[in-house]
Amino acid sequence: MSRTWKLPLLGLLAAVVGLLALAACKDEKEKKTGSDGEEVVEIPLDLDEQLIKKTISRLGTGFMVWERLRNDRWEIWVKKLSGGKETRIIPAEEGRDHACPKISPDGRMLAYMSYPKGKTGYPGHARKPGTLWLMNLVSRKRRVISQEARSYAEHRAVTWLDANRLCYIDGEGYSTEYDVKTGKTKRLVKLAHETFGYLVSPDMKHATSGTPEFAIYDQQQQLVRNQQRMGGCQPYFTQDGQWGYWMGGAGGPINKMRLATREIGQVLQRDDTRLHGKRNYVYFPMVSPCQRLMAFAASPDKHDHFEADYDIYLAHVHPQQLYIIGNPVRYTKFKGVDRYPDVFRRELPLGSHYIEGKTEMKFTIPAEHASGEWQWHITGRFTATGTSVTRTFEHPGEYWVEAKQGGKKLRGYVNVREATAPQVDGVRREGKDGIIVDFDEPVLADGASVTVAGGQAVPGWQLINDGYAVSLKLPPGTPETAVFELDGFRDMAQQPNRMVKAKVNVPSVAWPASDEGMVFVWENVKGRTSLPNGMPCEVSPQGLAFWSDHGAMKLRGGWFDAPKAGELVSASCVKSNEVTVEMIITPQPAPFDKELHPILTLANSEKQRNLTIGQRGTRLYLLLRTPEQEPGAPMEETHLAGVDNNQPHHLVIAYRKDKLSVWIDGTQVWHRSRIRGDLSNWEDMKLRFGASSEGNNSWRGLIDRVVIYDRCLSDEEISQHSNSSIVAESKRNPLQEWKVVAKLIEASPVPPLQEFQPYTEALVRHLYEVQEVKEGSLLPSKQIAVSHWIWLDSQALSAQQLKVGDIVHLTLHREEEHTELKSLFIKDELIEGLGADRFHDATDWDTEIMKASSNADKIESTGR
Repeated sequence: MSRTWKLPLLGLLAAVVGLLALAACKDEKEKKTGSDGEEVVEIPLDLDEQLIKKTISRLGTGFMVWERLRNDRWEIWVKKLSGGKETRIIPAEEGRDHACPKISPDGRMLAYMSYPKGKTGYPGHARKPGTLWLMNLVSRKRRVISQEARSYAEHRAVTWLDANRLCYIDGEGYSTEYDVKTGKTKRLVKLAHETFGYLVSPDMKHATSGTPEFAIYDQQQQLVRNQQRMGGCQPYFTQDGQWGYWMGGAGGPINKMRLATREIGQVLQRDDTRLHGKRNYVYFPMVSPCQRLMAFAASPDKHDHFEADYDIYLAHVHPQQLYIIGNPVRYTKFKGVDRYPDVFRRELPLGSHYIEGKTEMKFTIPAEHASGEWQWHITGRFTATGTSVTRTFEHPGEYWVEAKQGGKKLRGYVNVREATAPQVDGVRREGKDGIIVDFDEPVLADGASVTVAGGQAVPGWQLINDGYAVSLKLPPGTPETAVFELDGFRDMAQQPNRMVKAKVNVPSVAWPASDEGMVFVWENVKGRTSLPNGMPCEVSPQGLAFWSDHGAMKLRGGWFDAPKAGELVSASCVKSNEVTVEMIITPQPAPFDKELHPILTLANSEKQRNLTIGQRGTRLYLLLRTPEQEPGAPMEETHLAGVDNNQPHHLVIAYRKDKLSVWIDGTQVWHRSRIRGDLSNWEDMKLRFGASSEGNNSWRGLIDRVVIYDRCLSDEEISQHSNSSIVAESKRNPLQEWKVVAKLIEASPVPPLQEFQPYTEALVRHLYEVQEVKEGSLLPSKQIAVSHWIWLDSQALSAQQLKVGDIVHLTLHREEEHTELKSLFIKDELIEGLGADRFHDATDWDTEIMKASSNADKIESTGR
């Protein structure tokens, strides 16, 4: 039963403060006995109540909530921004855990999940729903929003669209809107998520699951249009919808993305110098609705979300730029797990203001306090008398504004950042002749111009993305080597800063070169992935498969699935009776056998498939289903061409019922006309890369880019695509590599799967003494720290068997070159090896670790 709460706003806010104070219980303290026998109360690390009062609490009154593991159950606790006592806010439920707390934008309500004990919102409990509740923080009355609801994979269960509407995921996986006043719900998406679901941003322009993506939300079509996926977890949105932020890796950094331009930056690093050196492994970020505070948790370099000693921190952040001002402040000291915080702050009576450069500001006493004389003081020896005051701020810094009248005191805050002119942040192609120029801040275009270097004006350009970008079209006949000049753009500061004339080159031809008839495209894990009709689309690794150092599909005994693509590709090609598959493949050596190893397959089983492109030995083969084949009969293999191992090849297979042609690296290597049959008997089947539909006969190599059309590309188009600069980019220089013989002298322990959830992949870092460099230049030192793959898709890898004293053969790359590993958990408990130069063992993870005798002349394999 729904119920509407109606309380006067001032009384309601006062009641919240009173509620928190009355409900406060005795804080738990850390105690020990001193040398004189007296009890000594310790202040652990950087917990300082005076620091709390001098920093965060000066920015406004409010409170924070979080999950705490206490008495063998998960509870939701609360603490005021001014510090002091902590208390449990949600009554205990027998056999239930409480999680996913999220405060409404006005601070009146709290949404949370109640899970059966032992169940969580983590991937290990996919499709296991909890109950979604709503609490009125004034009356303490609660009601059920949904008996069955899901998180988005980890403990985020709602986004508040405004003070009276929230988005949640129902028990079937549908993103759903709930109206607090009426109790009515409506679905926001046409398609349910199979395991978890999507939460929609407050401005209803983006959506994300527990995998950081920040997809486009199409409100009219009720679709989530997938975008580039990032490594890490725990993505969320600021209340204004301008920023997405997430955990970019295990223990840090906290990343941010300006959603209008998809520009990525960092809020907080792992091992950030602004945190205490013994508690700087961060997780669970959440920005307040006012966007002035960020809450997160930090542990003493321990990952386990269920057992590590995390404590809650609050940091002051710039609401428009989302960077930290000053140092984060620790708020809890509980000897256990404090996690998934949220924070609410009320605005100061005189406001908080974030300005750039020299700015004149006027402050006025609110109407309810406007009678009588007020004494003003502003940081910097500024005093005045009256009900309003004007001051010009000229220098960067923080300024406190105070107005006093007897015992009354009103406060405001001003943050002045240094004046800087706008800068070009990036240039990108949009379609065949569109160009988008991104800026690092919103700009004004009065009197601005865009020209081709030499003087030709570019007509029809316009500002887009709330002033963060300029969109323009290439004038007819503009050469690919053209340079554009942008002049006269200025920022929105009170005293505008004009951008220095900027010159930008025309970006390379976009890939794919043609969108016409495209039904599936995958660039790389950090690039374009989409289906033209807006259906959710993802390409995800299964088994022994992961991303390469530049984001390609890397296959070593597993495969990649595109679960939403197969049905669309099959249905589209049935209608057109044509198909073109374009991809960049790098085959890698594998033992020769008689089996066909699928590179791409559109199939449901060995006997039910539409299309397979595979490799046997060094030769490519095609299996294509047409009505010419008898139902259930084996499909005929067509031998296409040979390929070279360890070399990237641009492969195009184009088919229509009177033509089949194959191109490799821009050369036509196979052609047949008068081809009989069409695609009318194709059925809806799943799309898989690197293995059969049953996961057998896995292919070994890299897949860099894939695009599928429901038409047969012309020879001219194929030639153009083959010459694309992005195709050439795939033939990039390999990473610097060393082959060494080294002795393991210090080992970090192998973590159990529980320790690094929600991830299913993990590495471990060991210390080695290099005994011989067989290939490569001189290493910087004899002792090096090396990371090894030890878990992949929850499967144990051979490196788990390494022991101190082992002498092994390693293939090394510098660890920082492997950006695909930055988001993953790495177990590192090295003591002697602390600070050693870091490398990554680039030996294939599916091969056995090669041991050597002490004189490195006898090699033996360890089993897996």
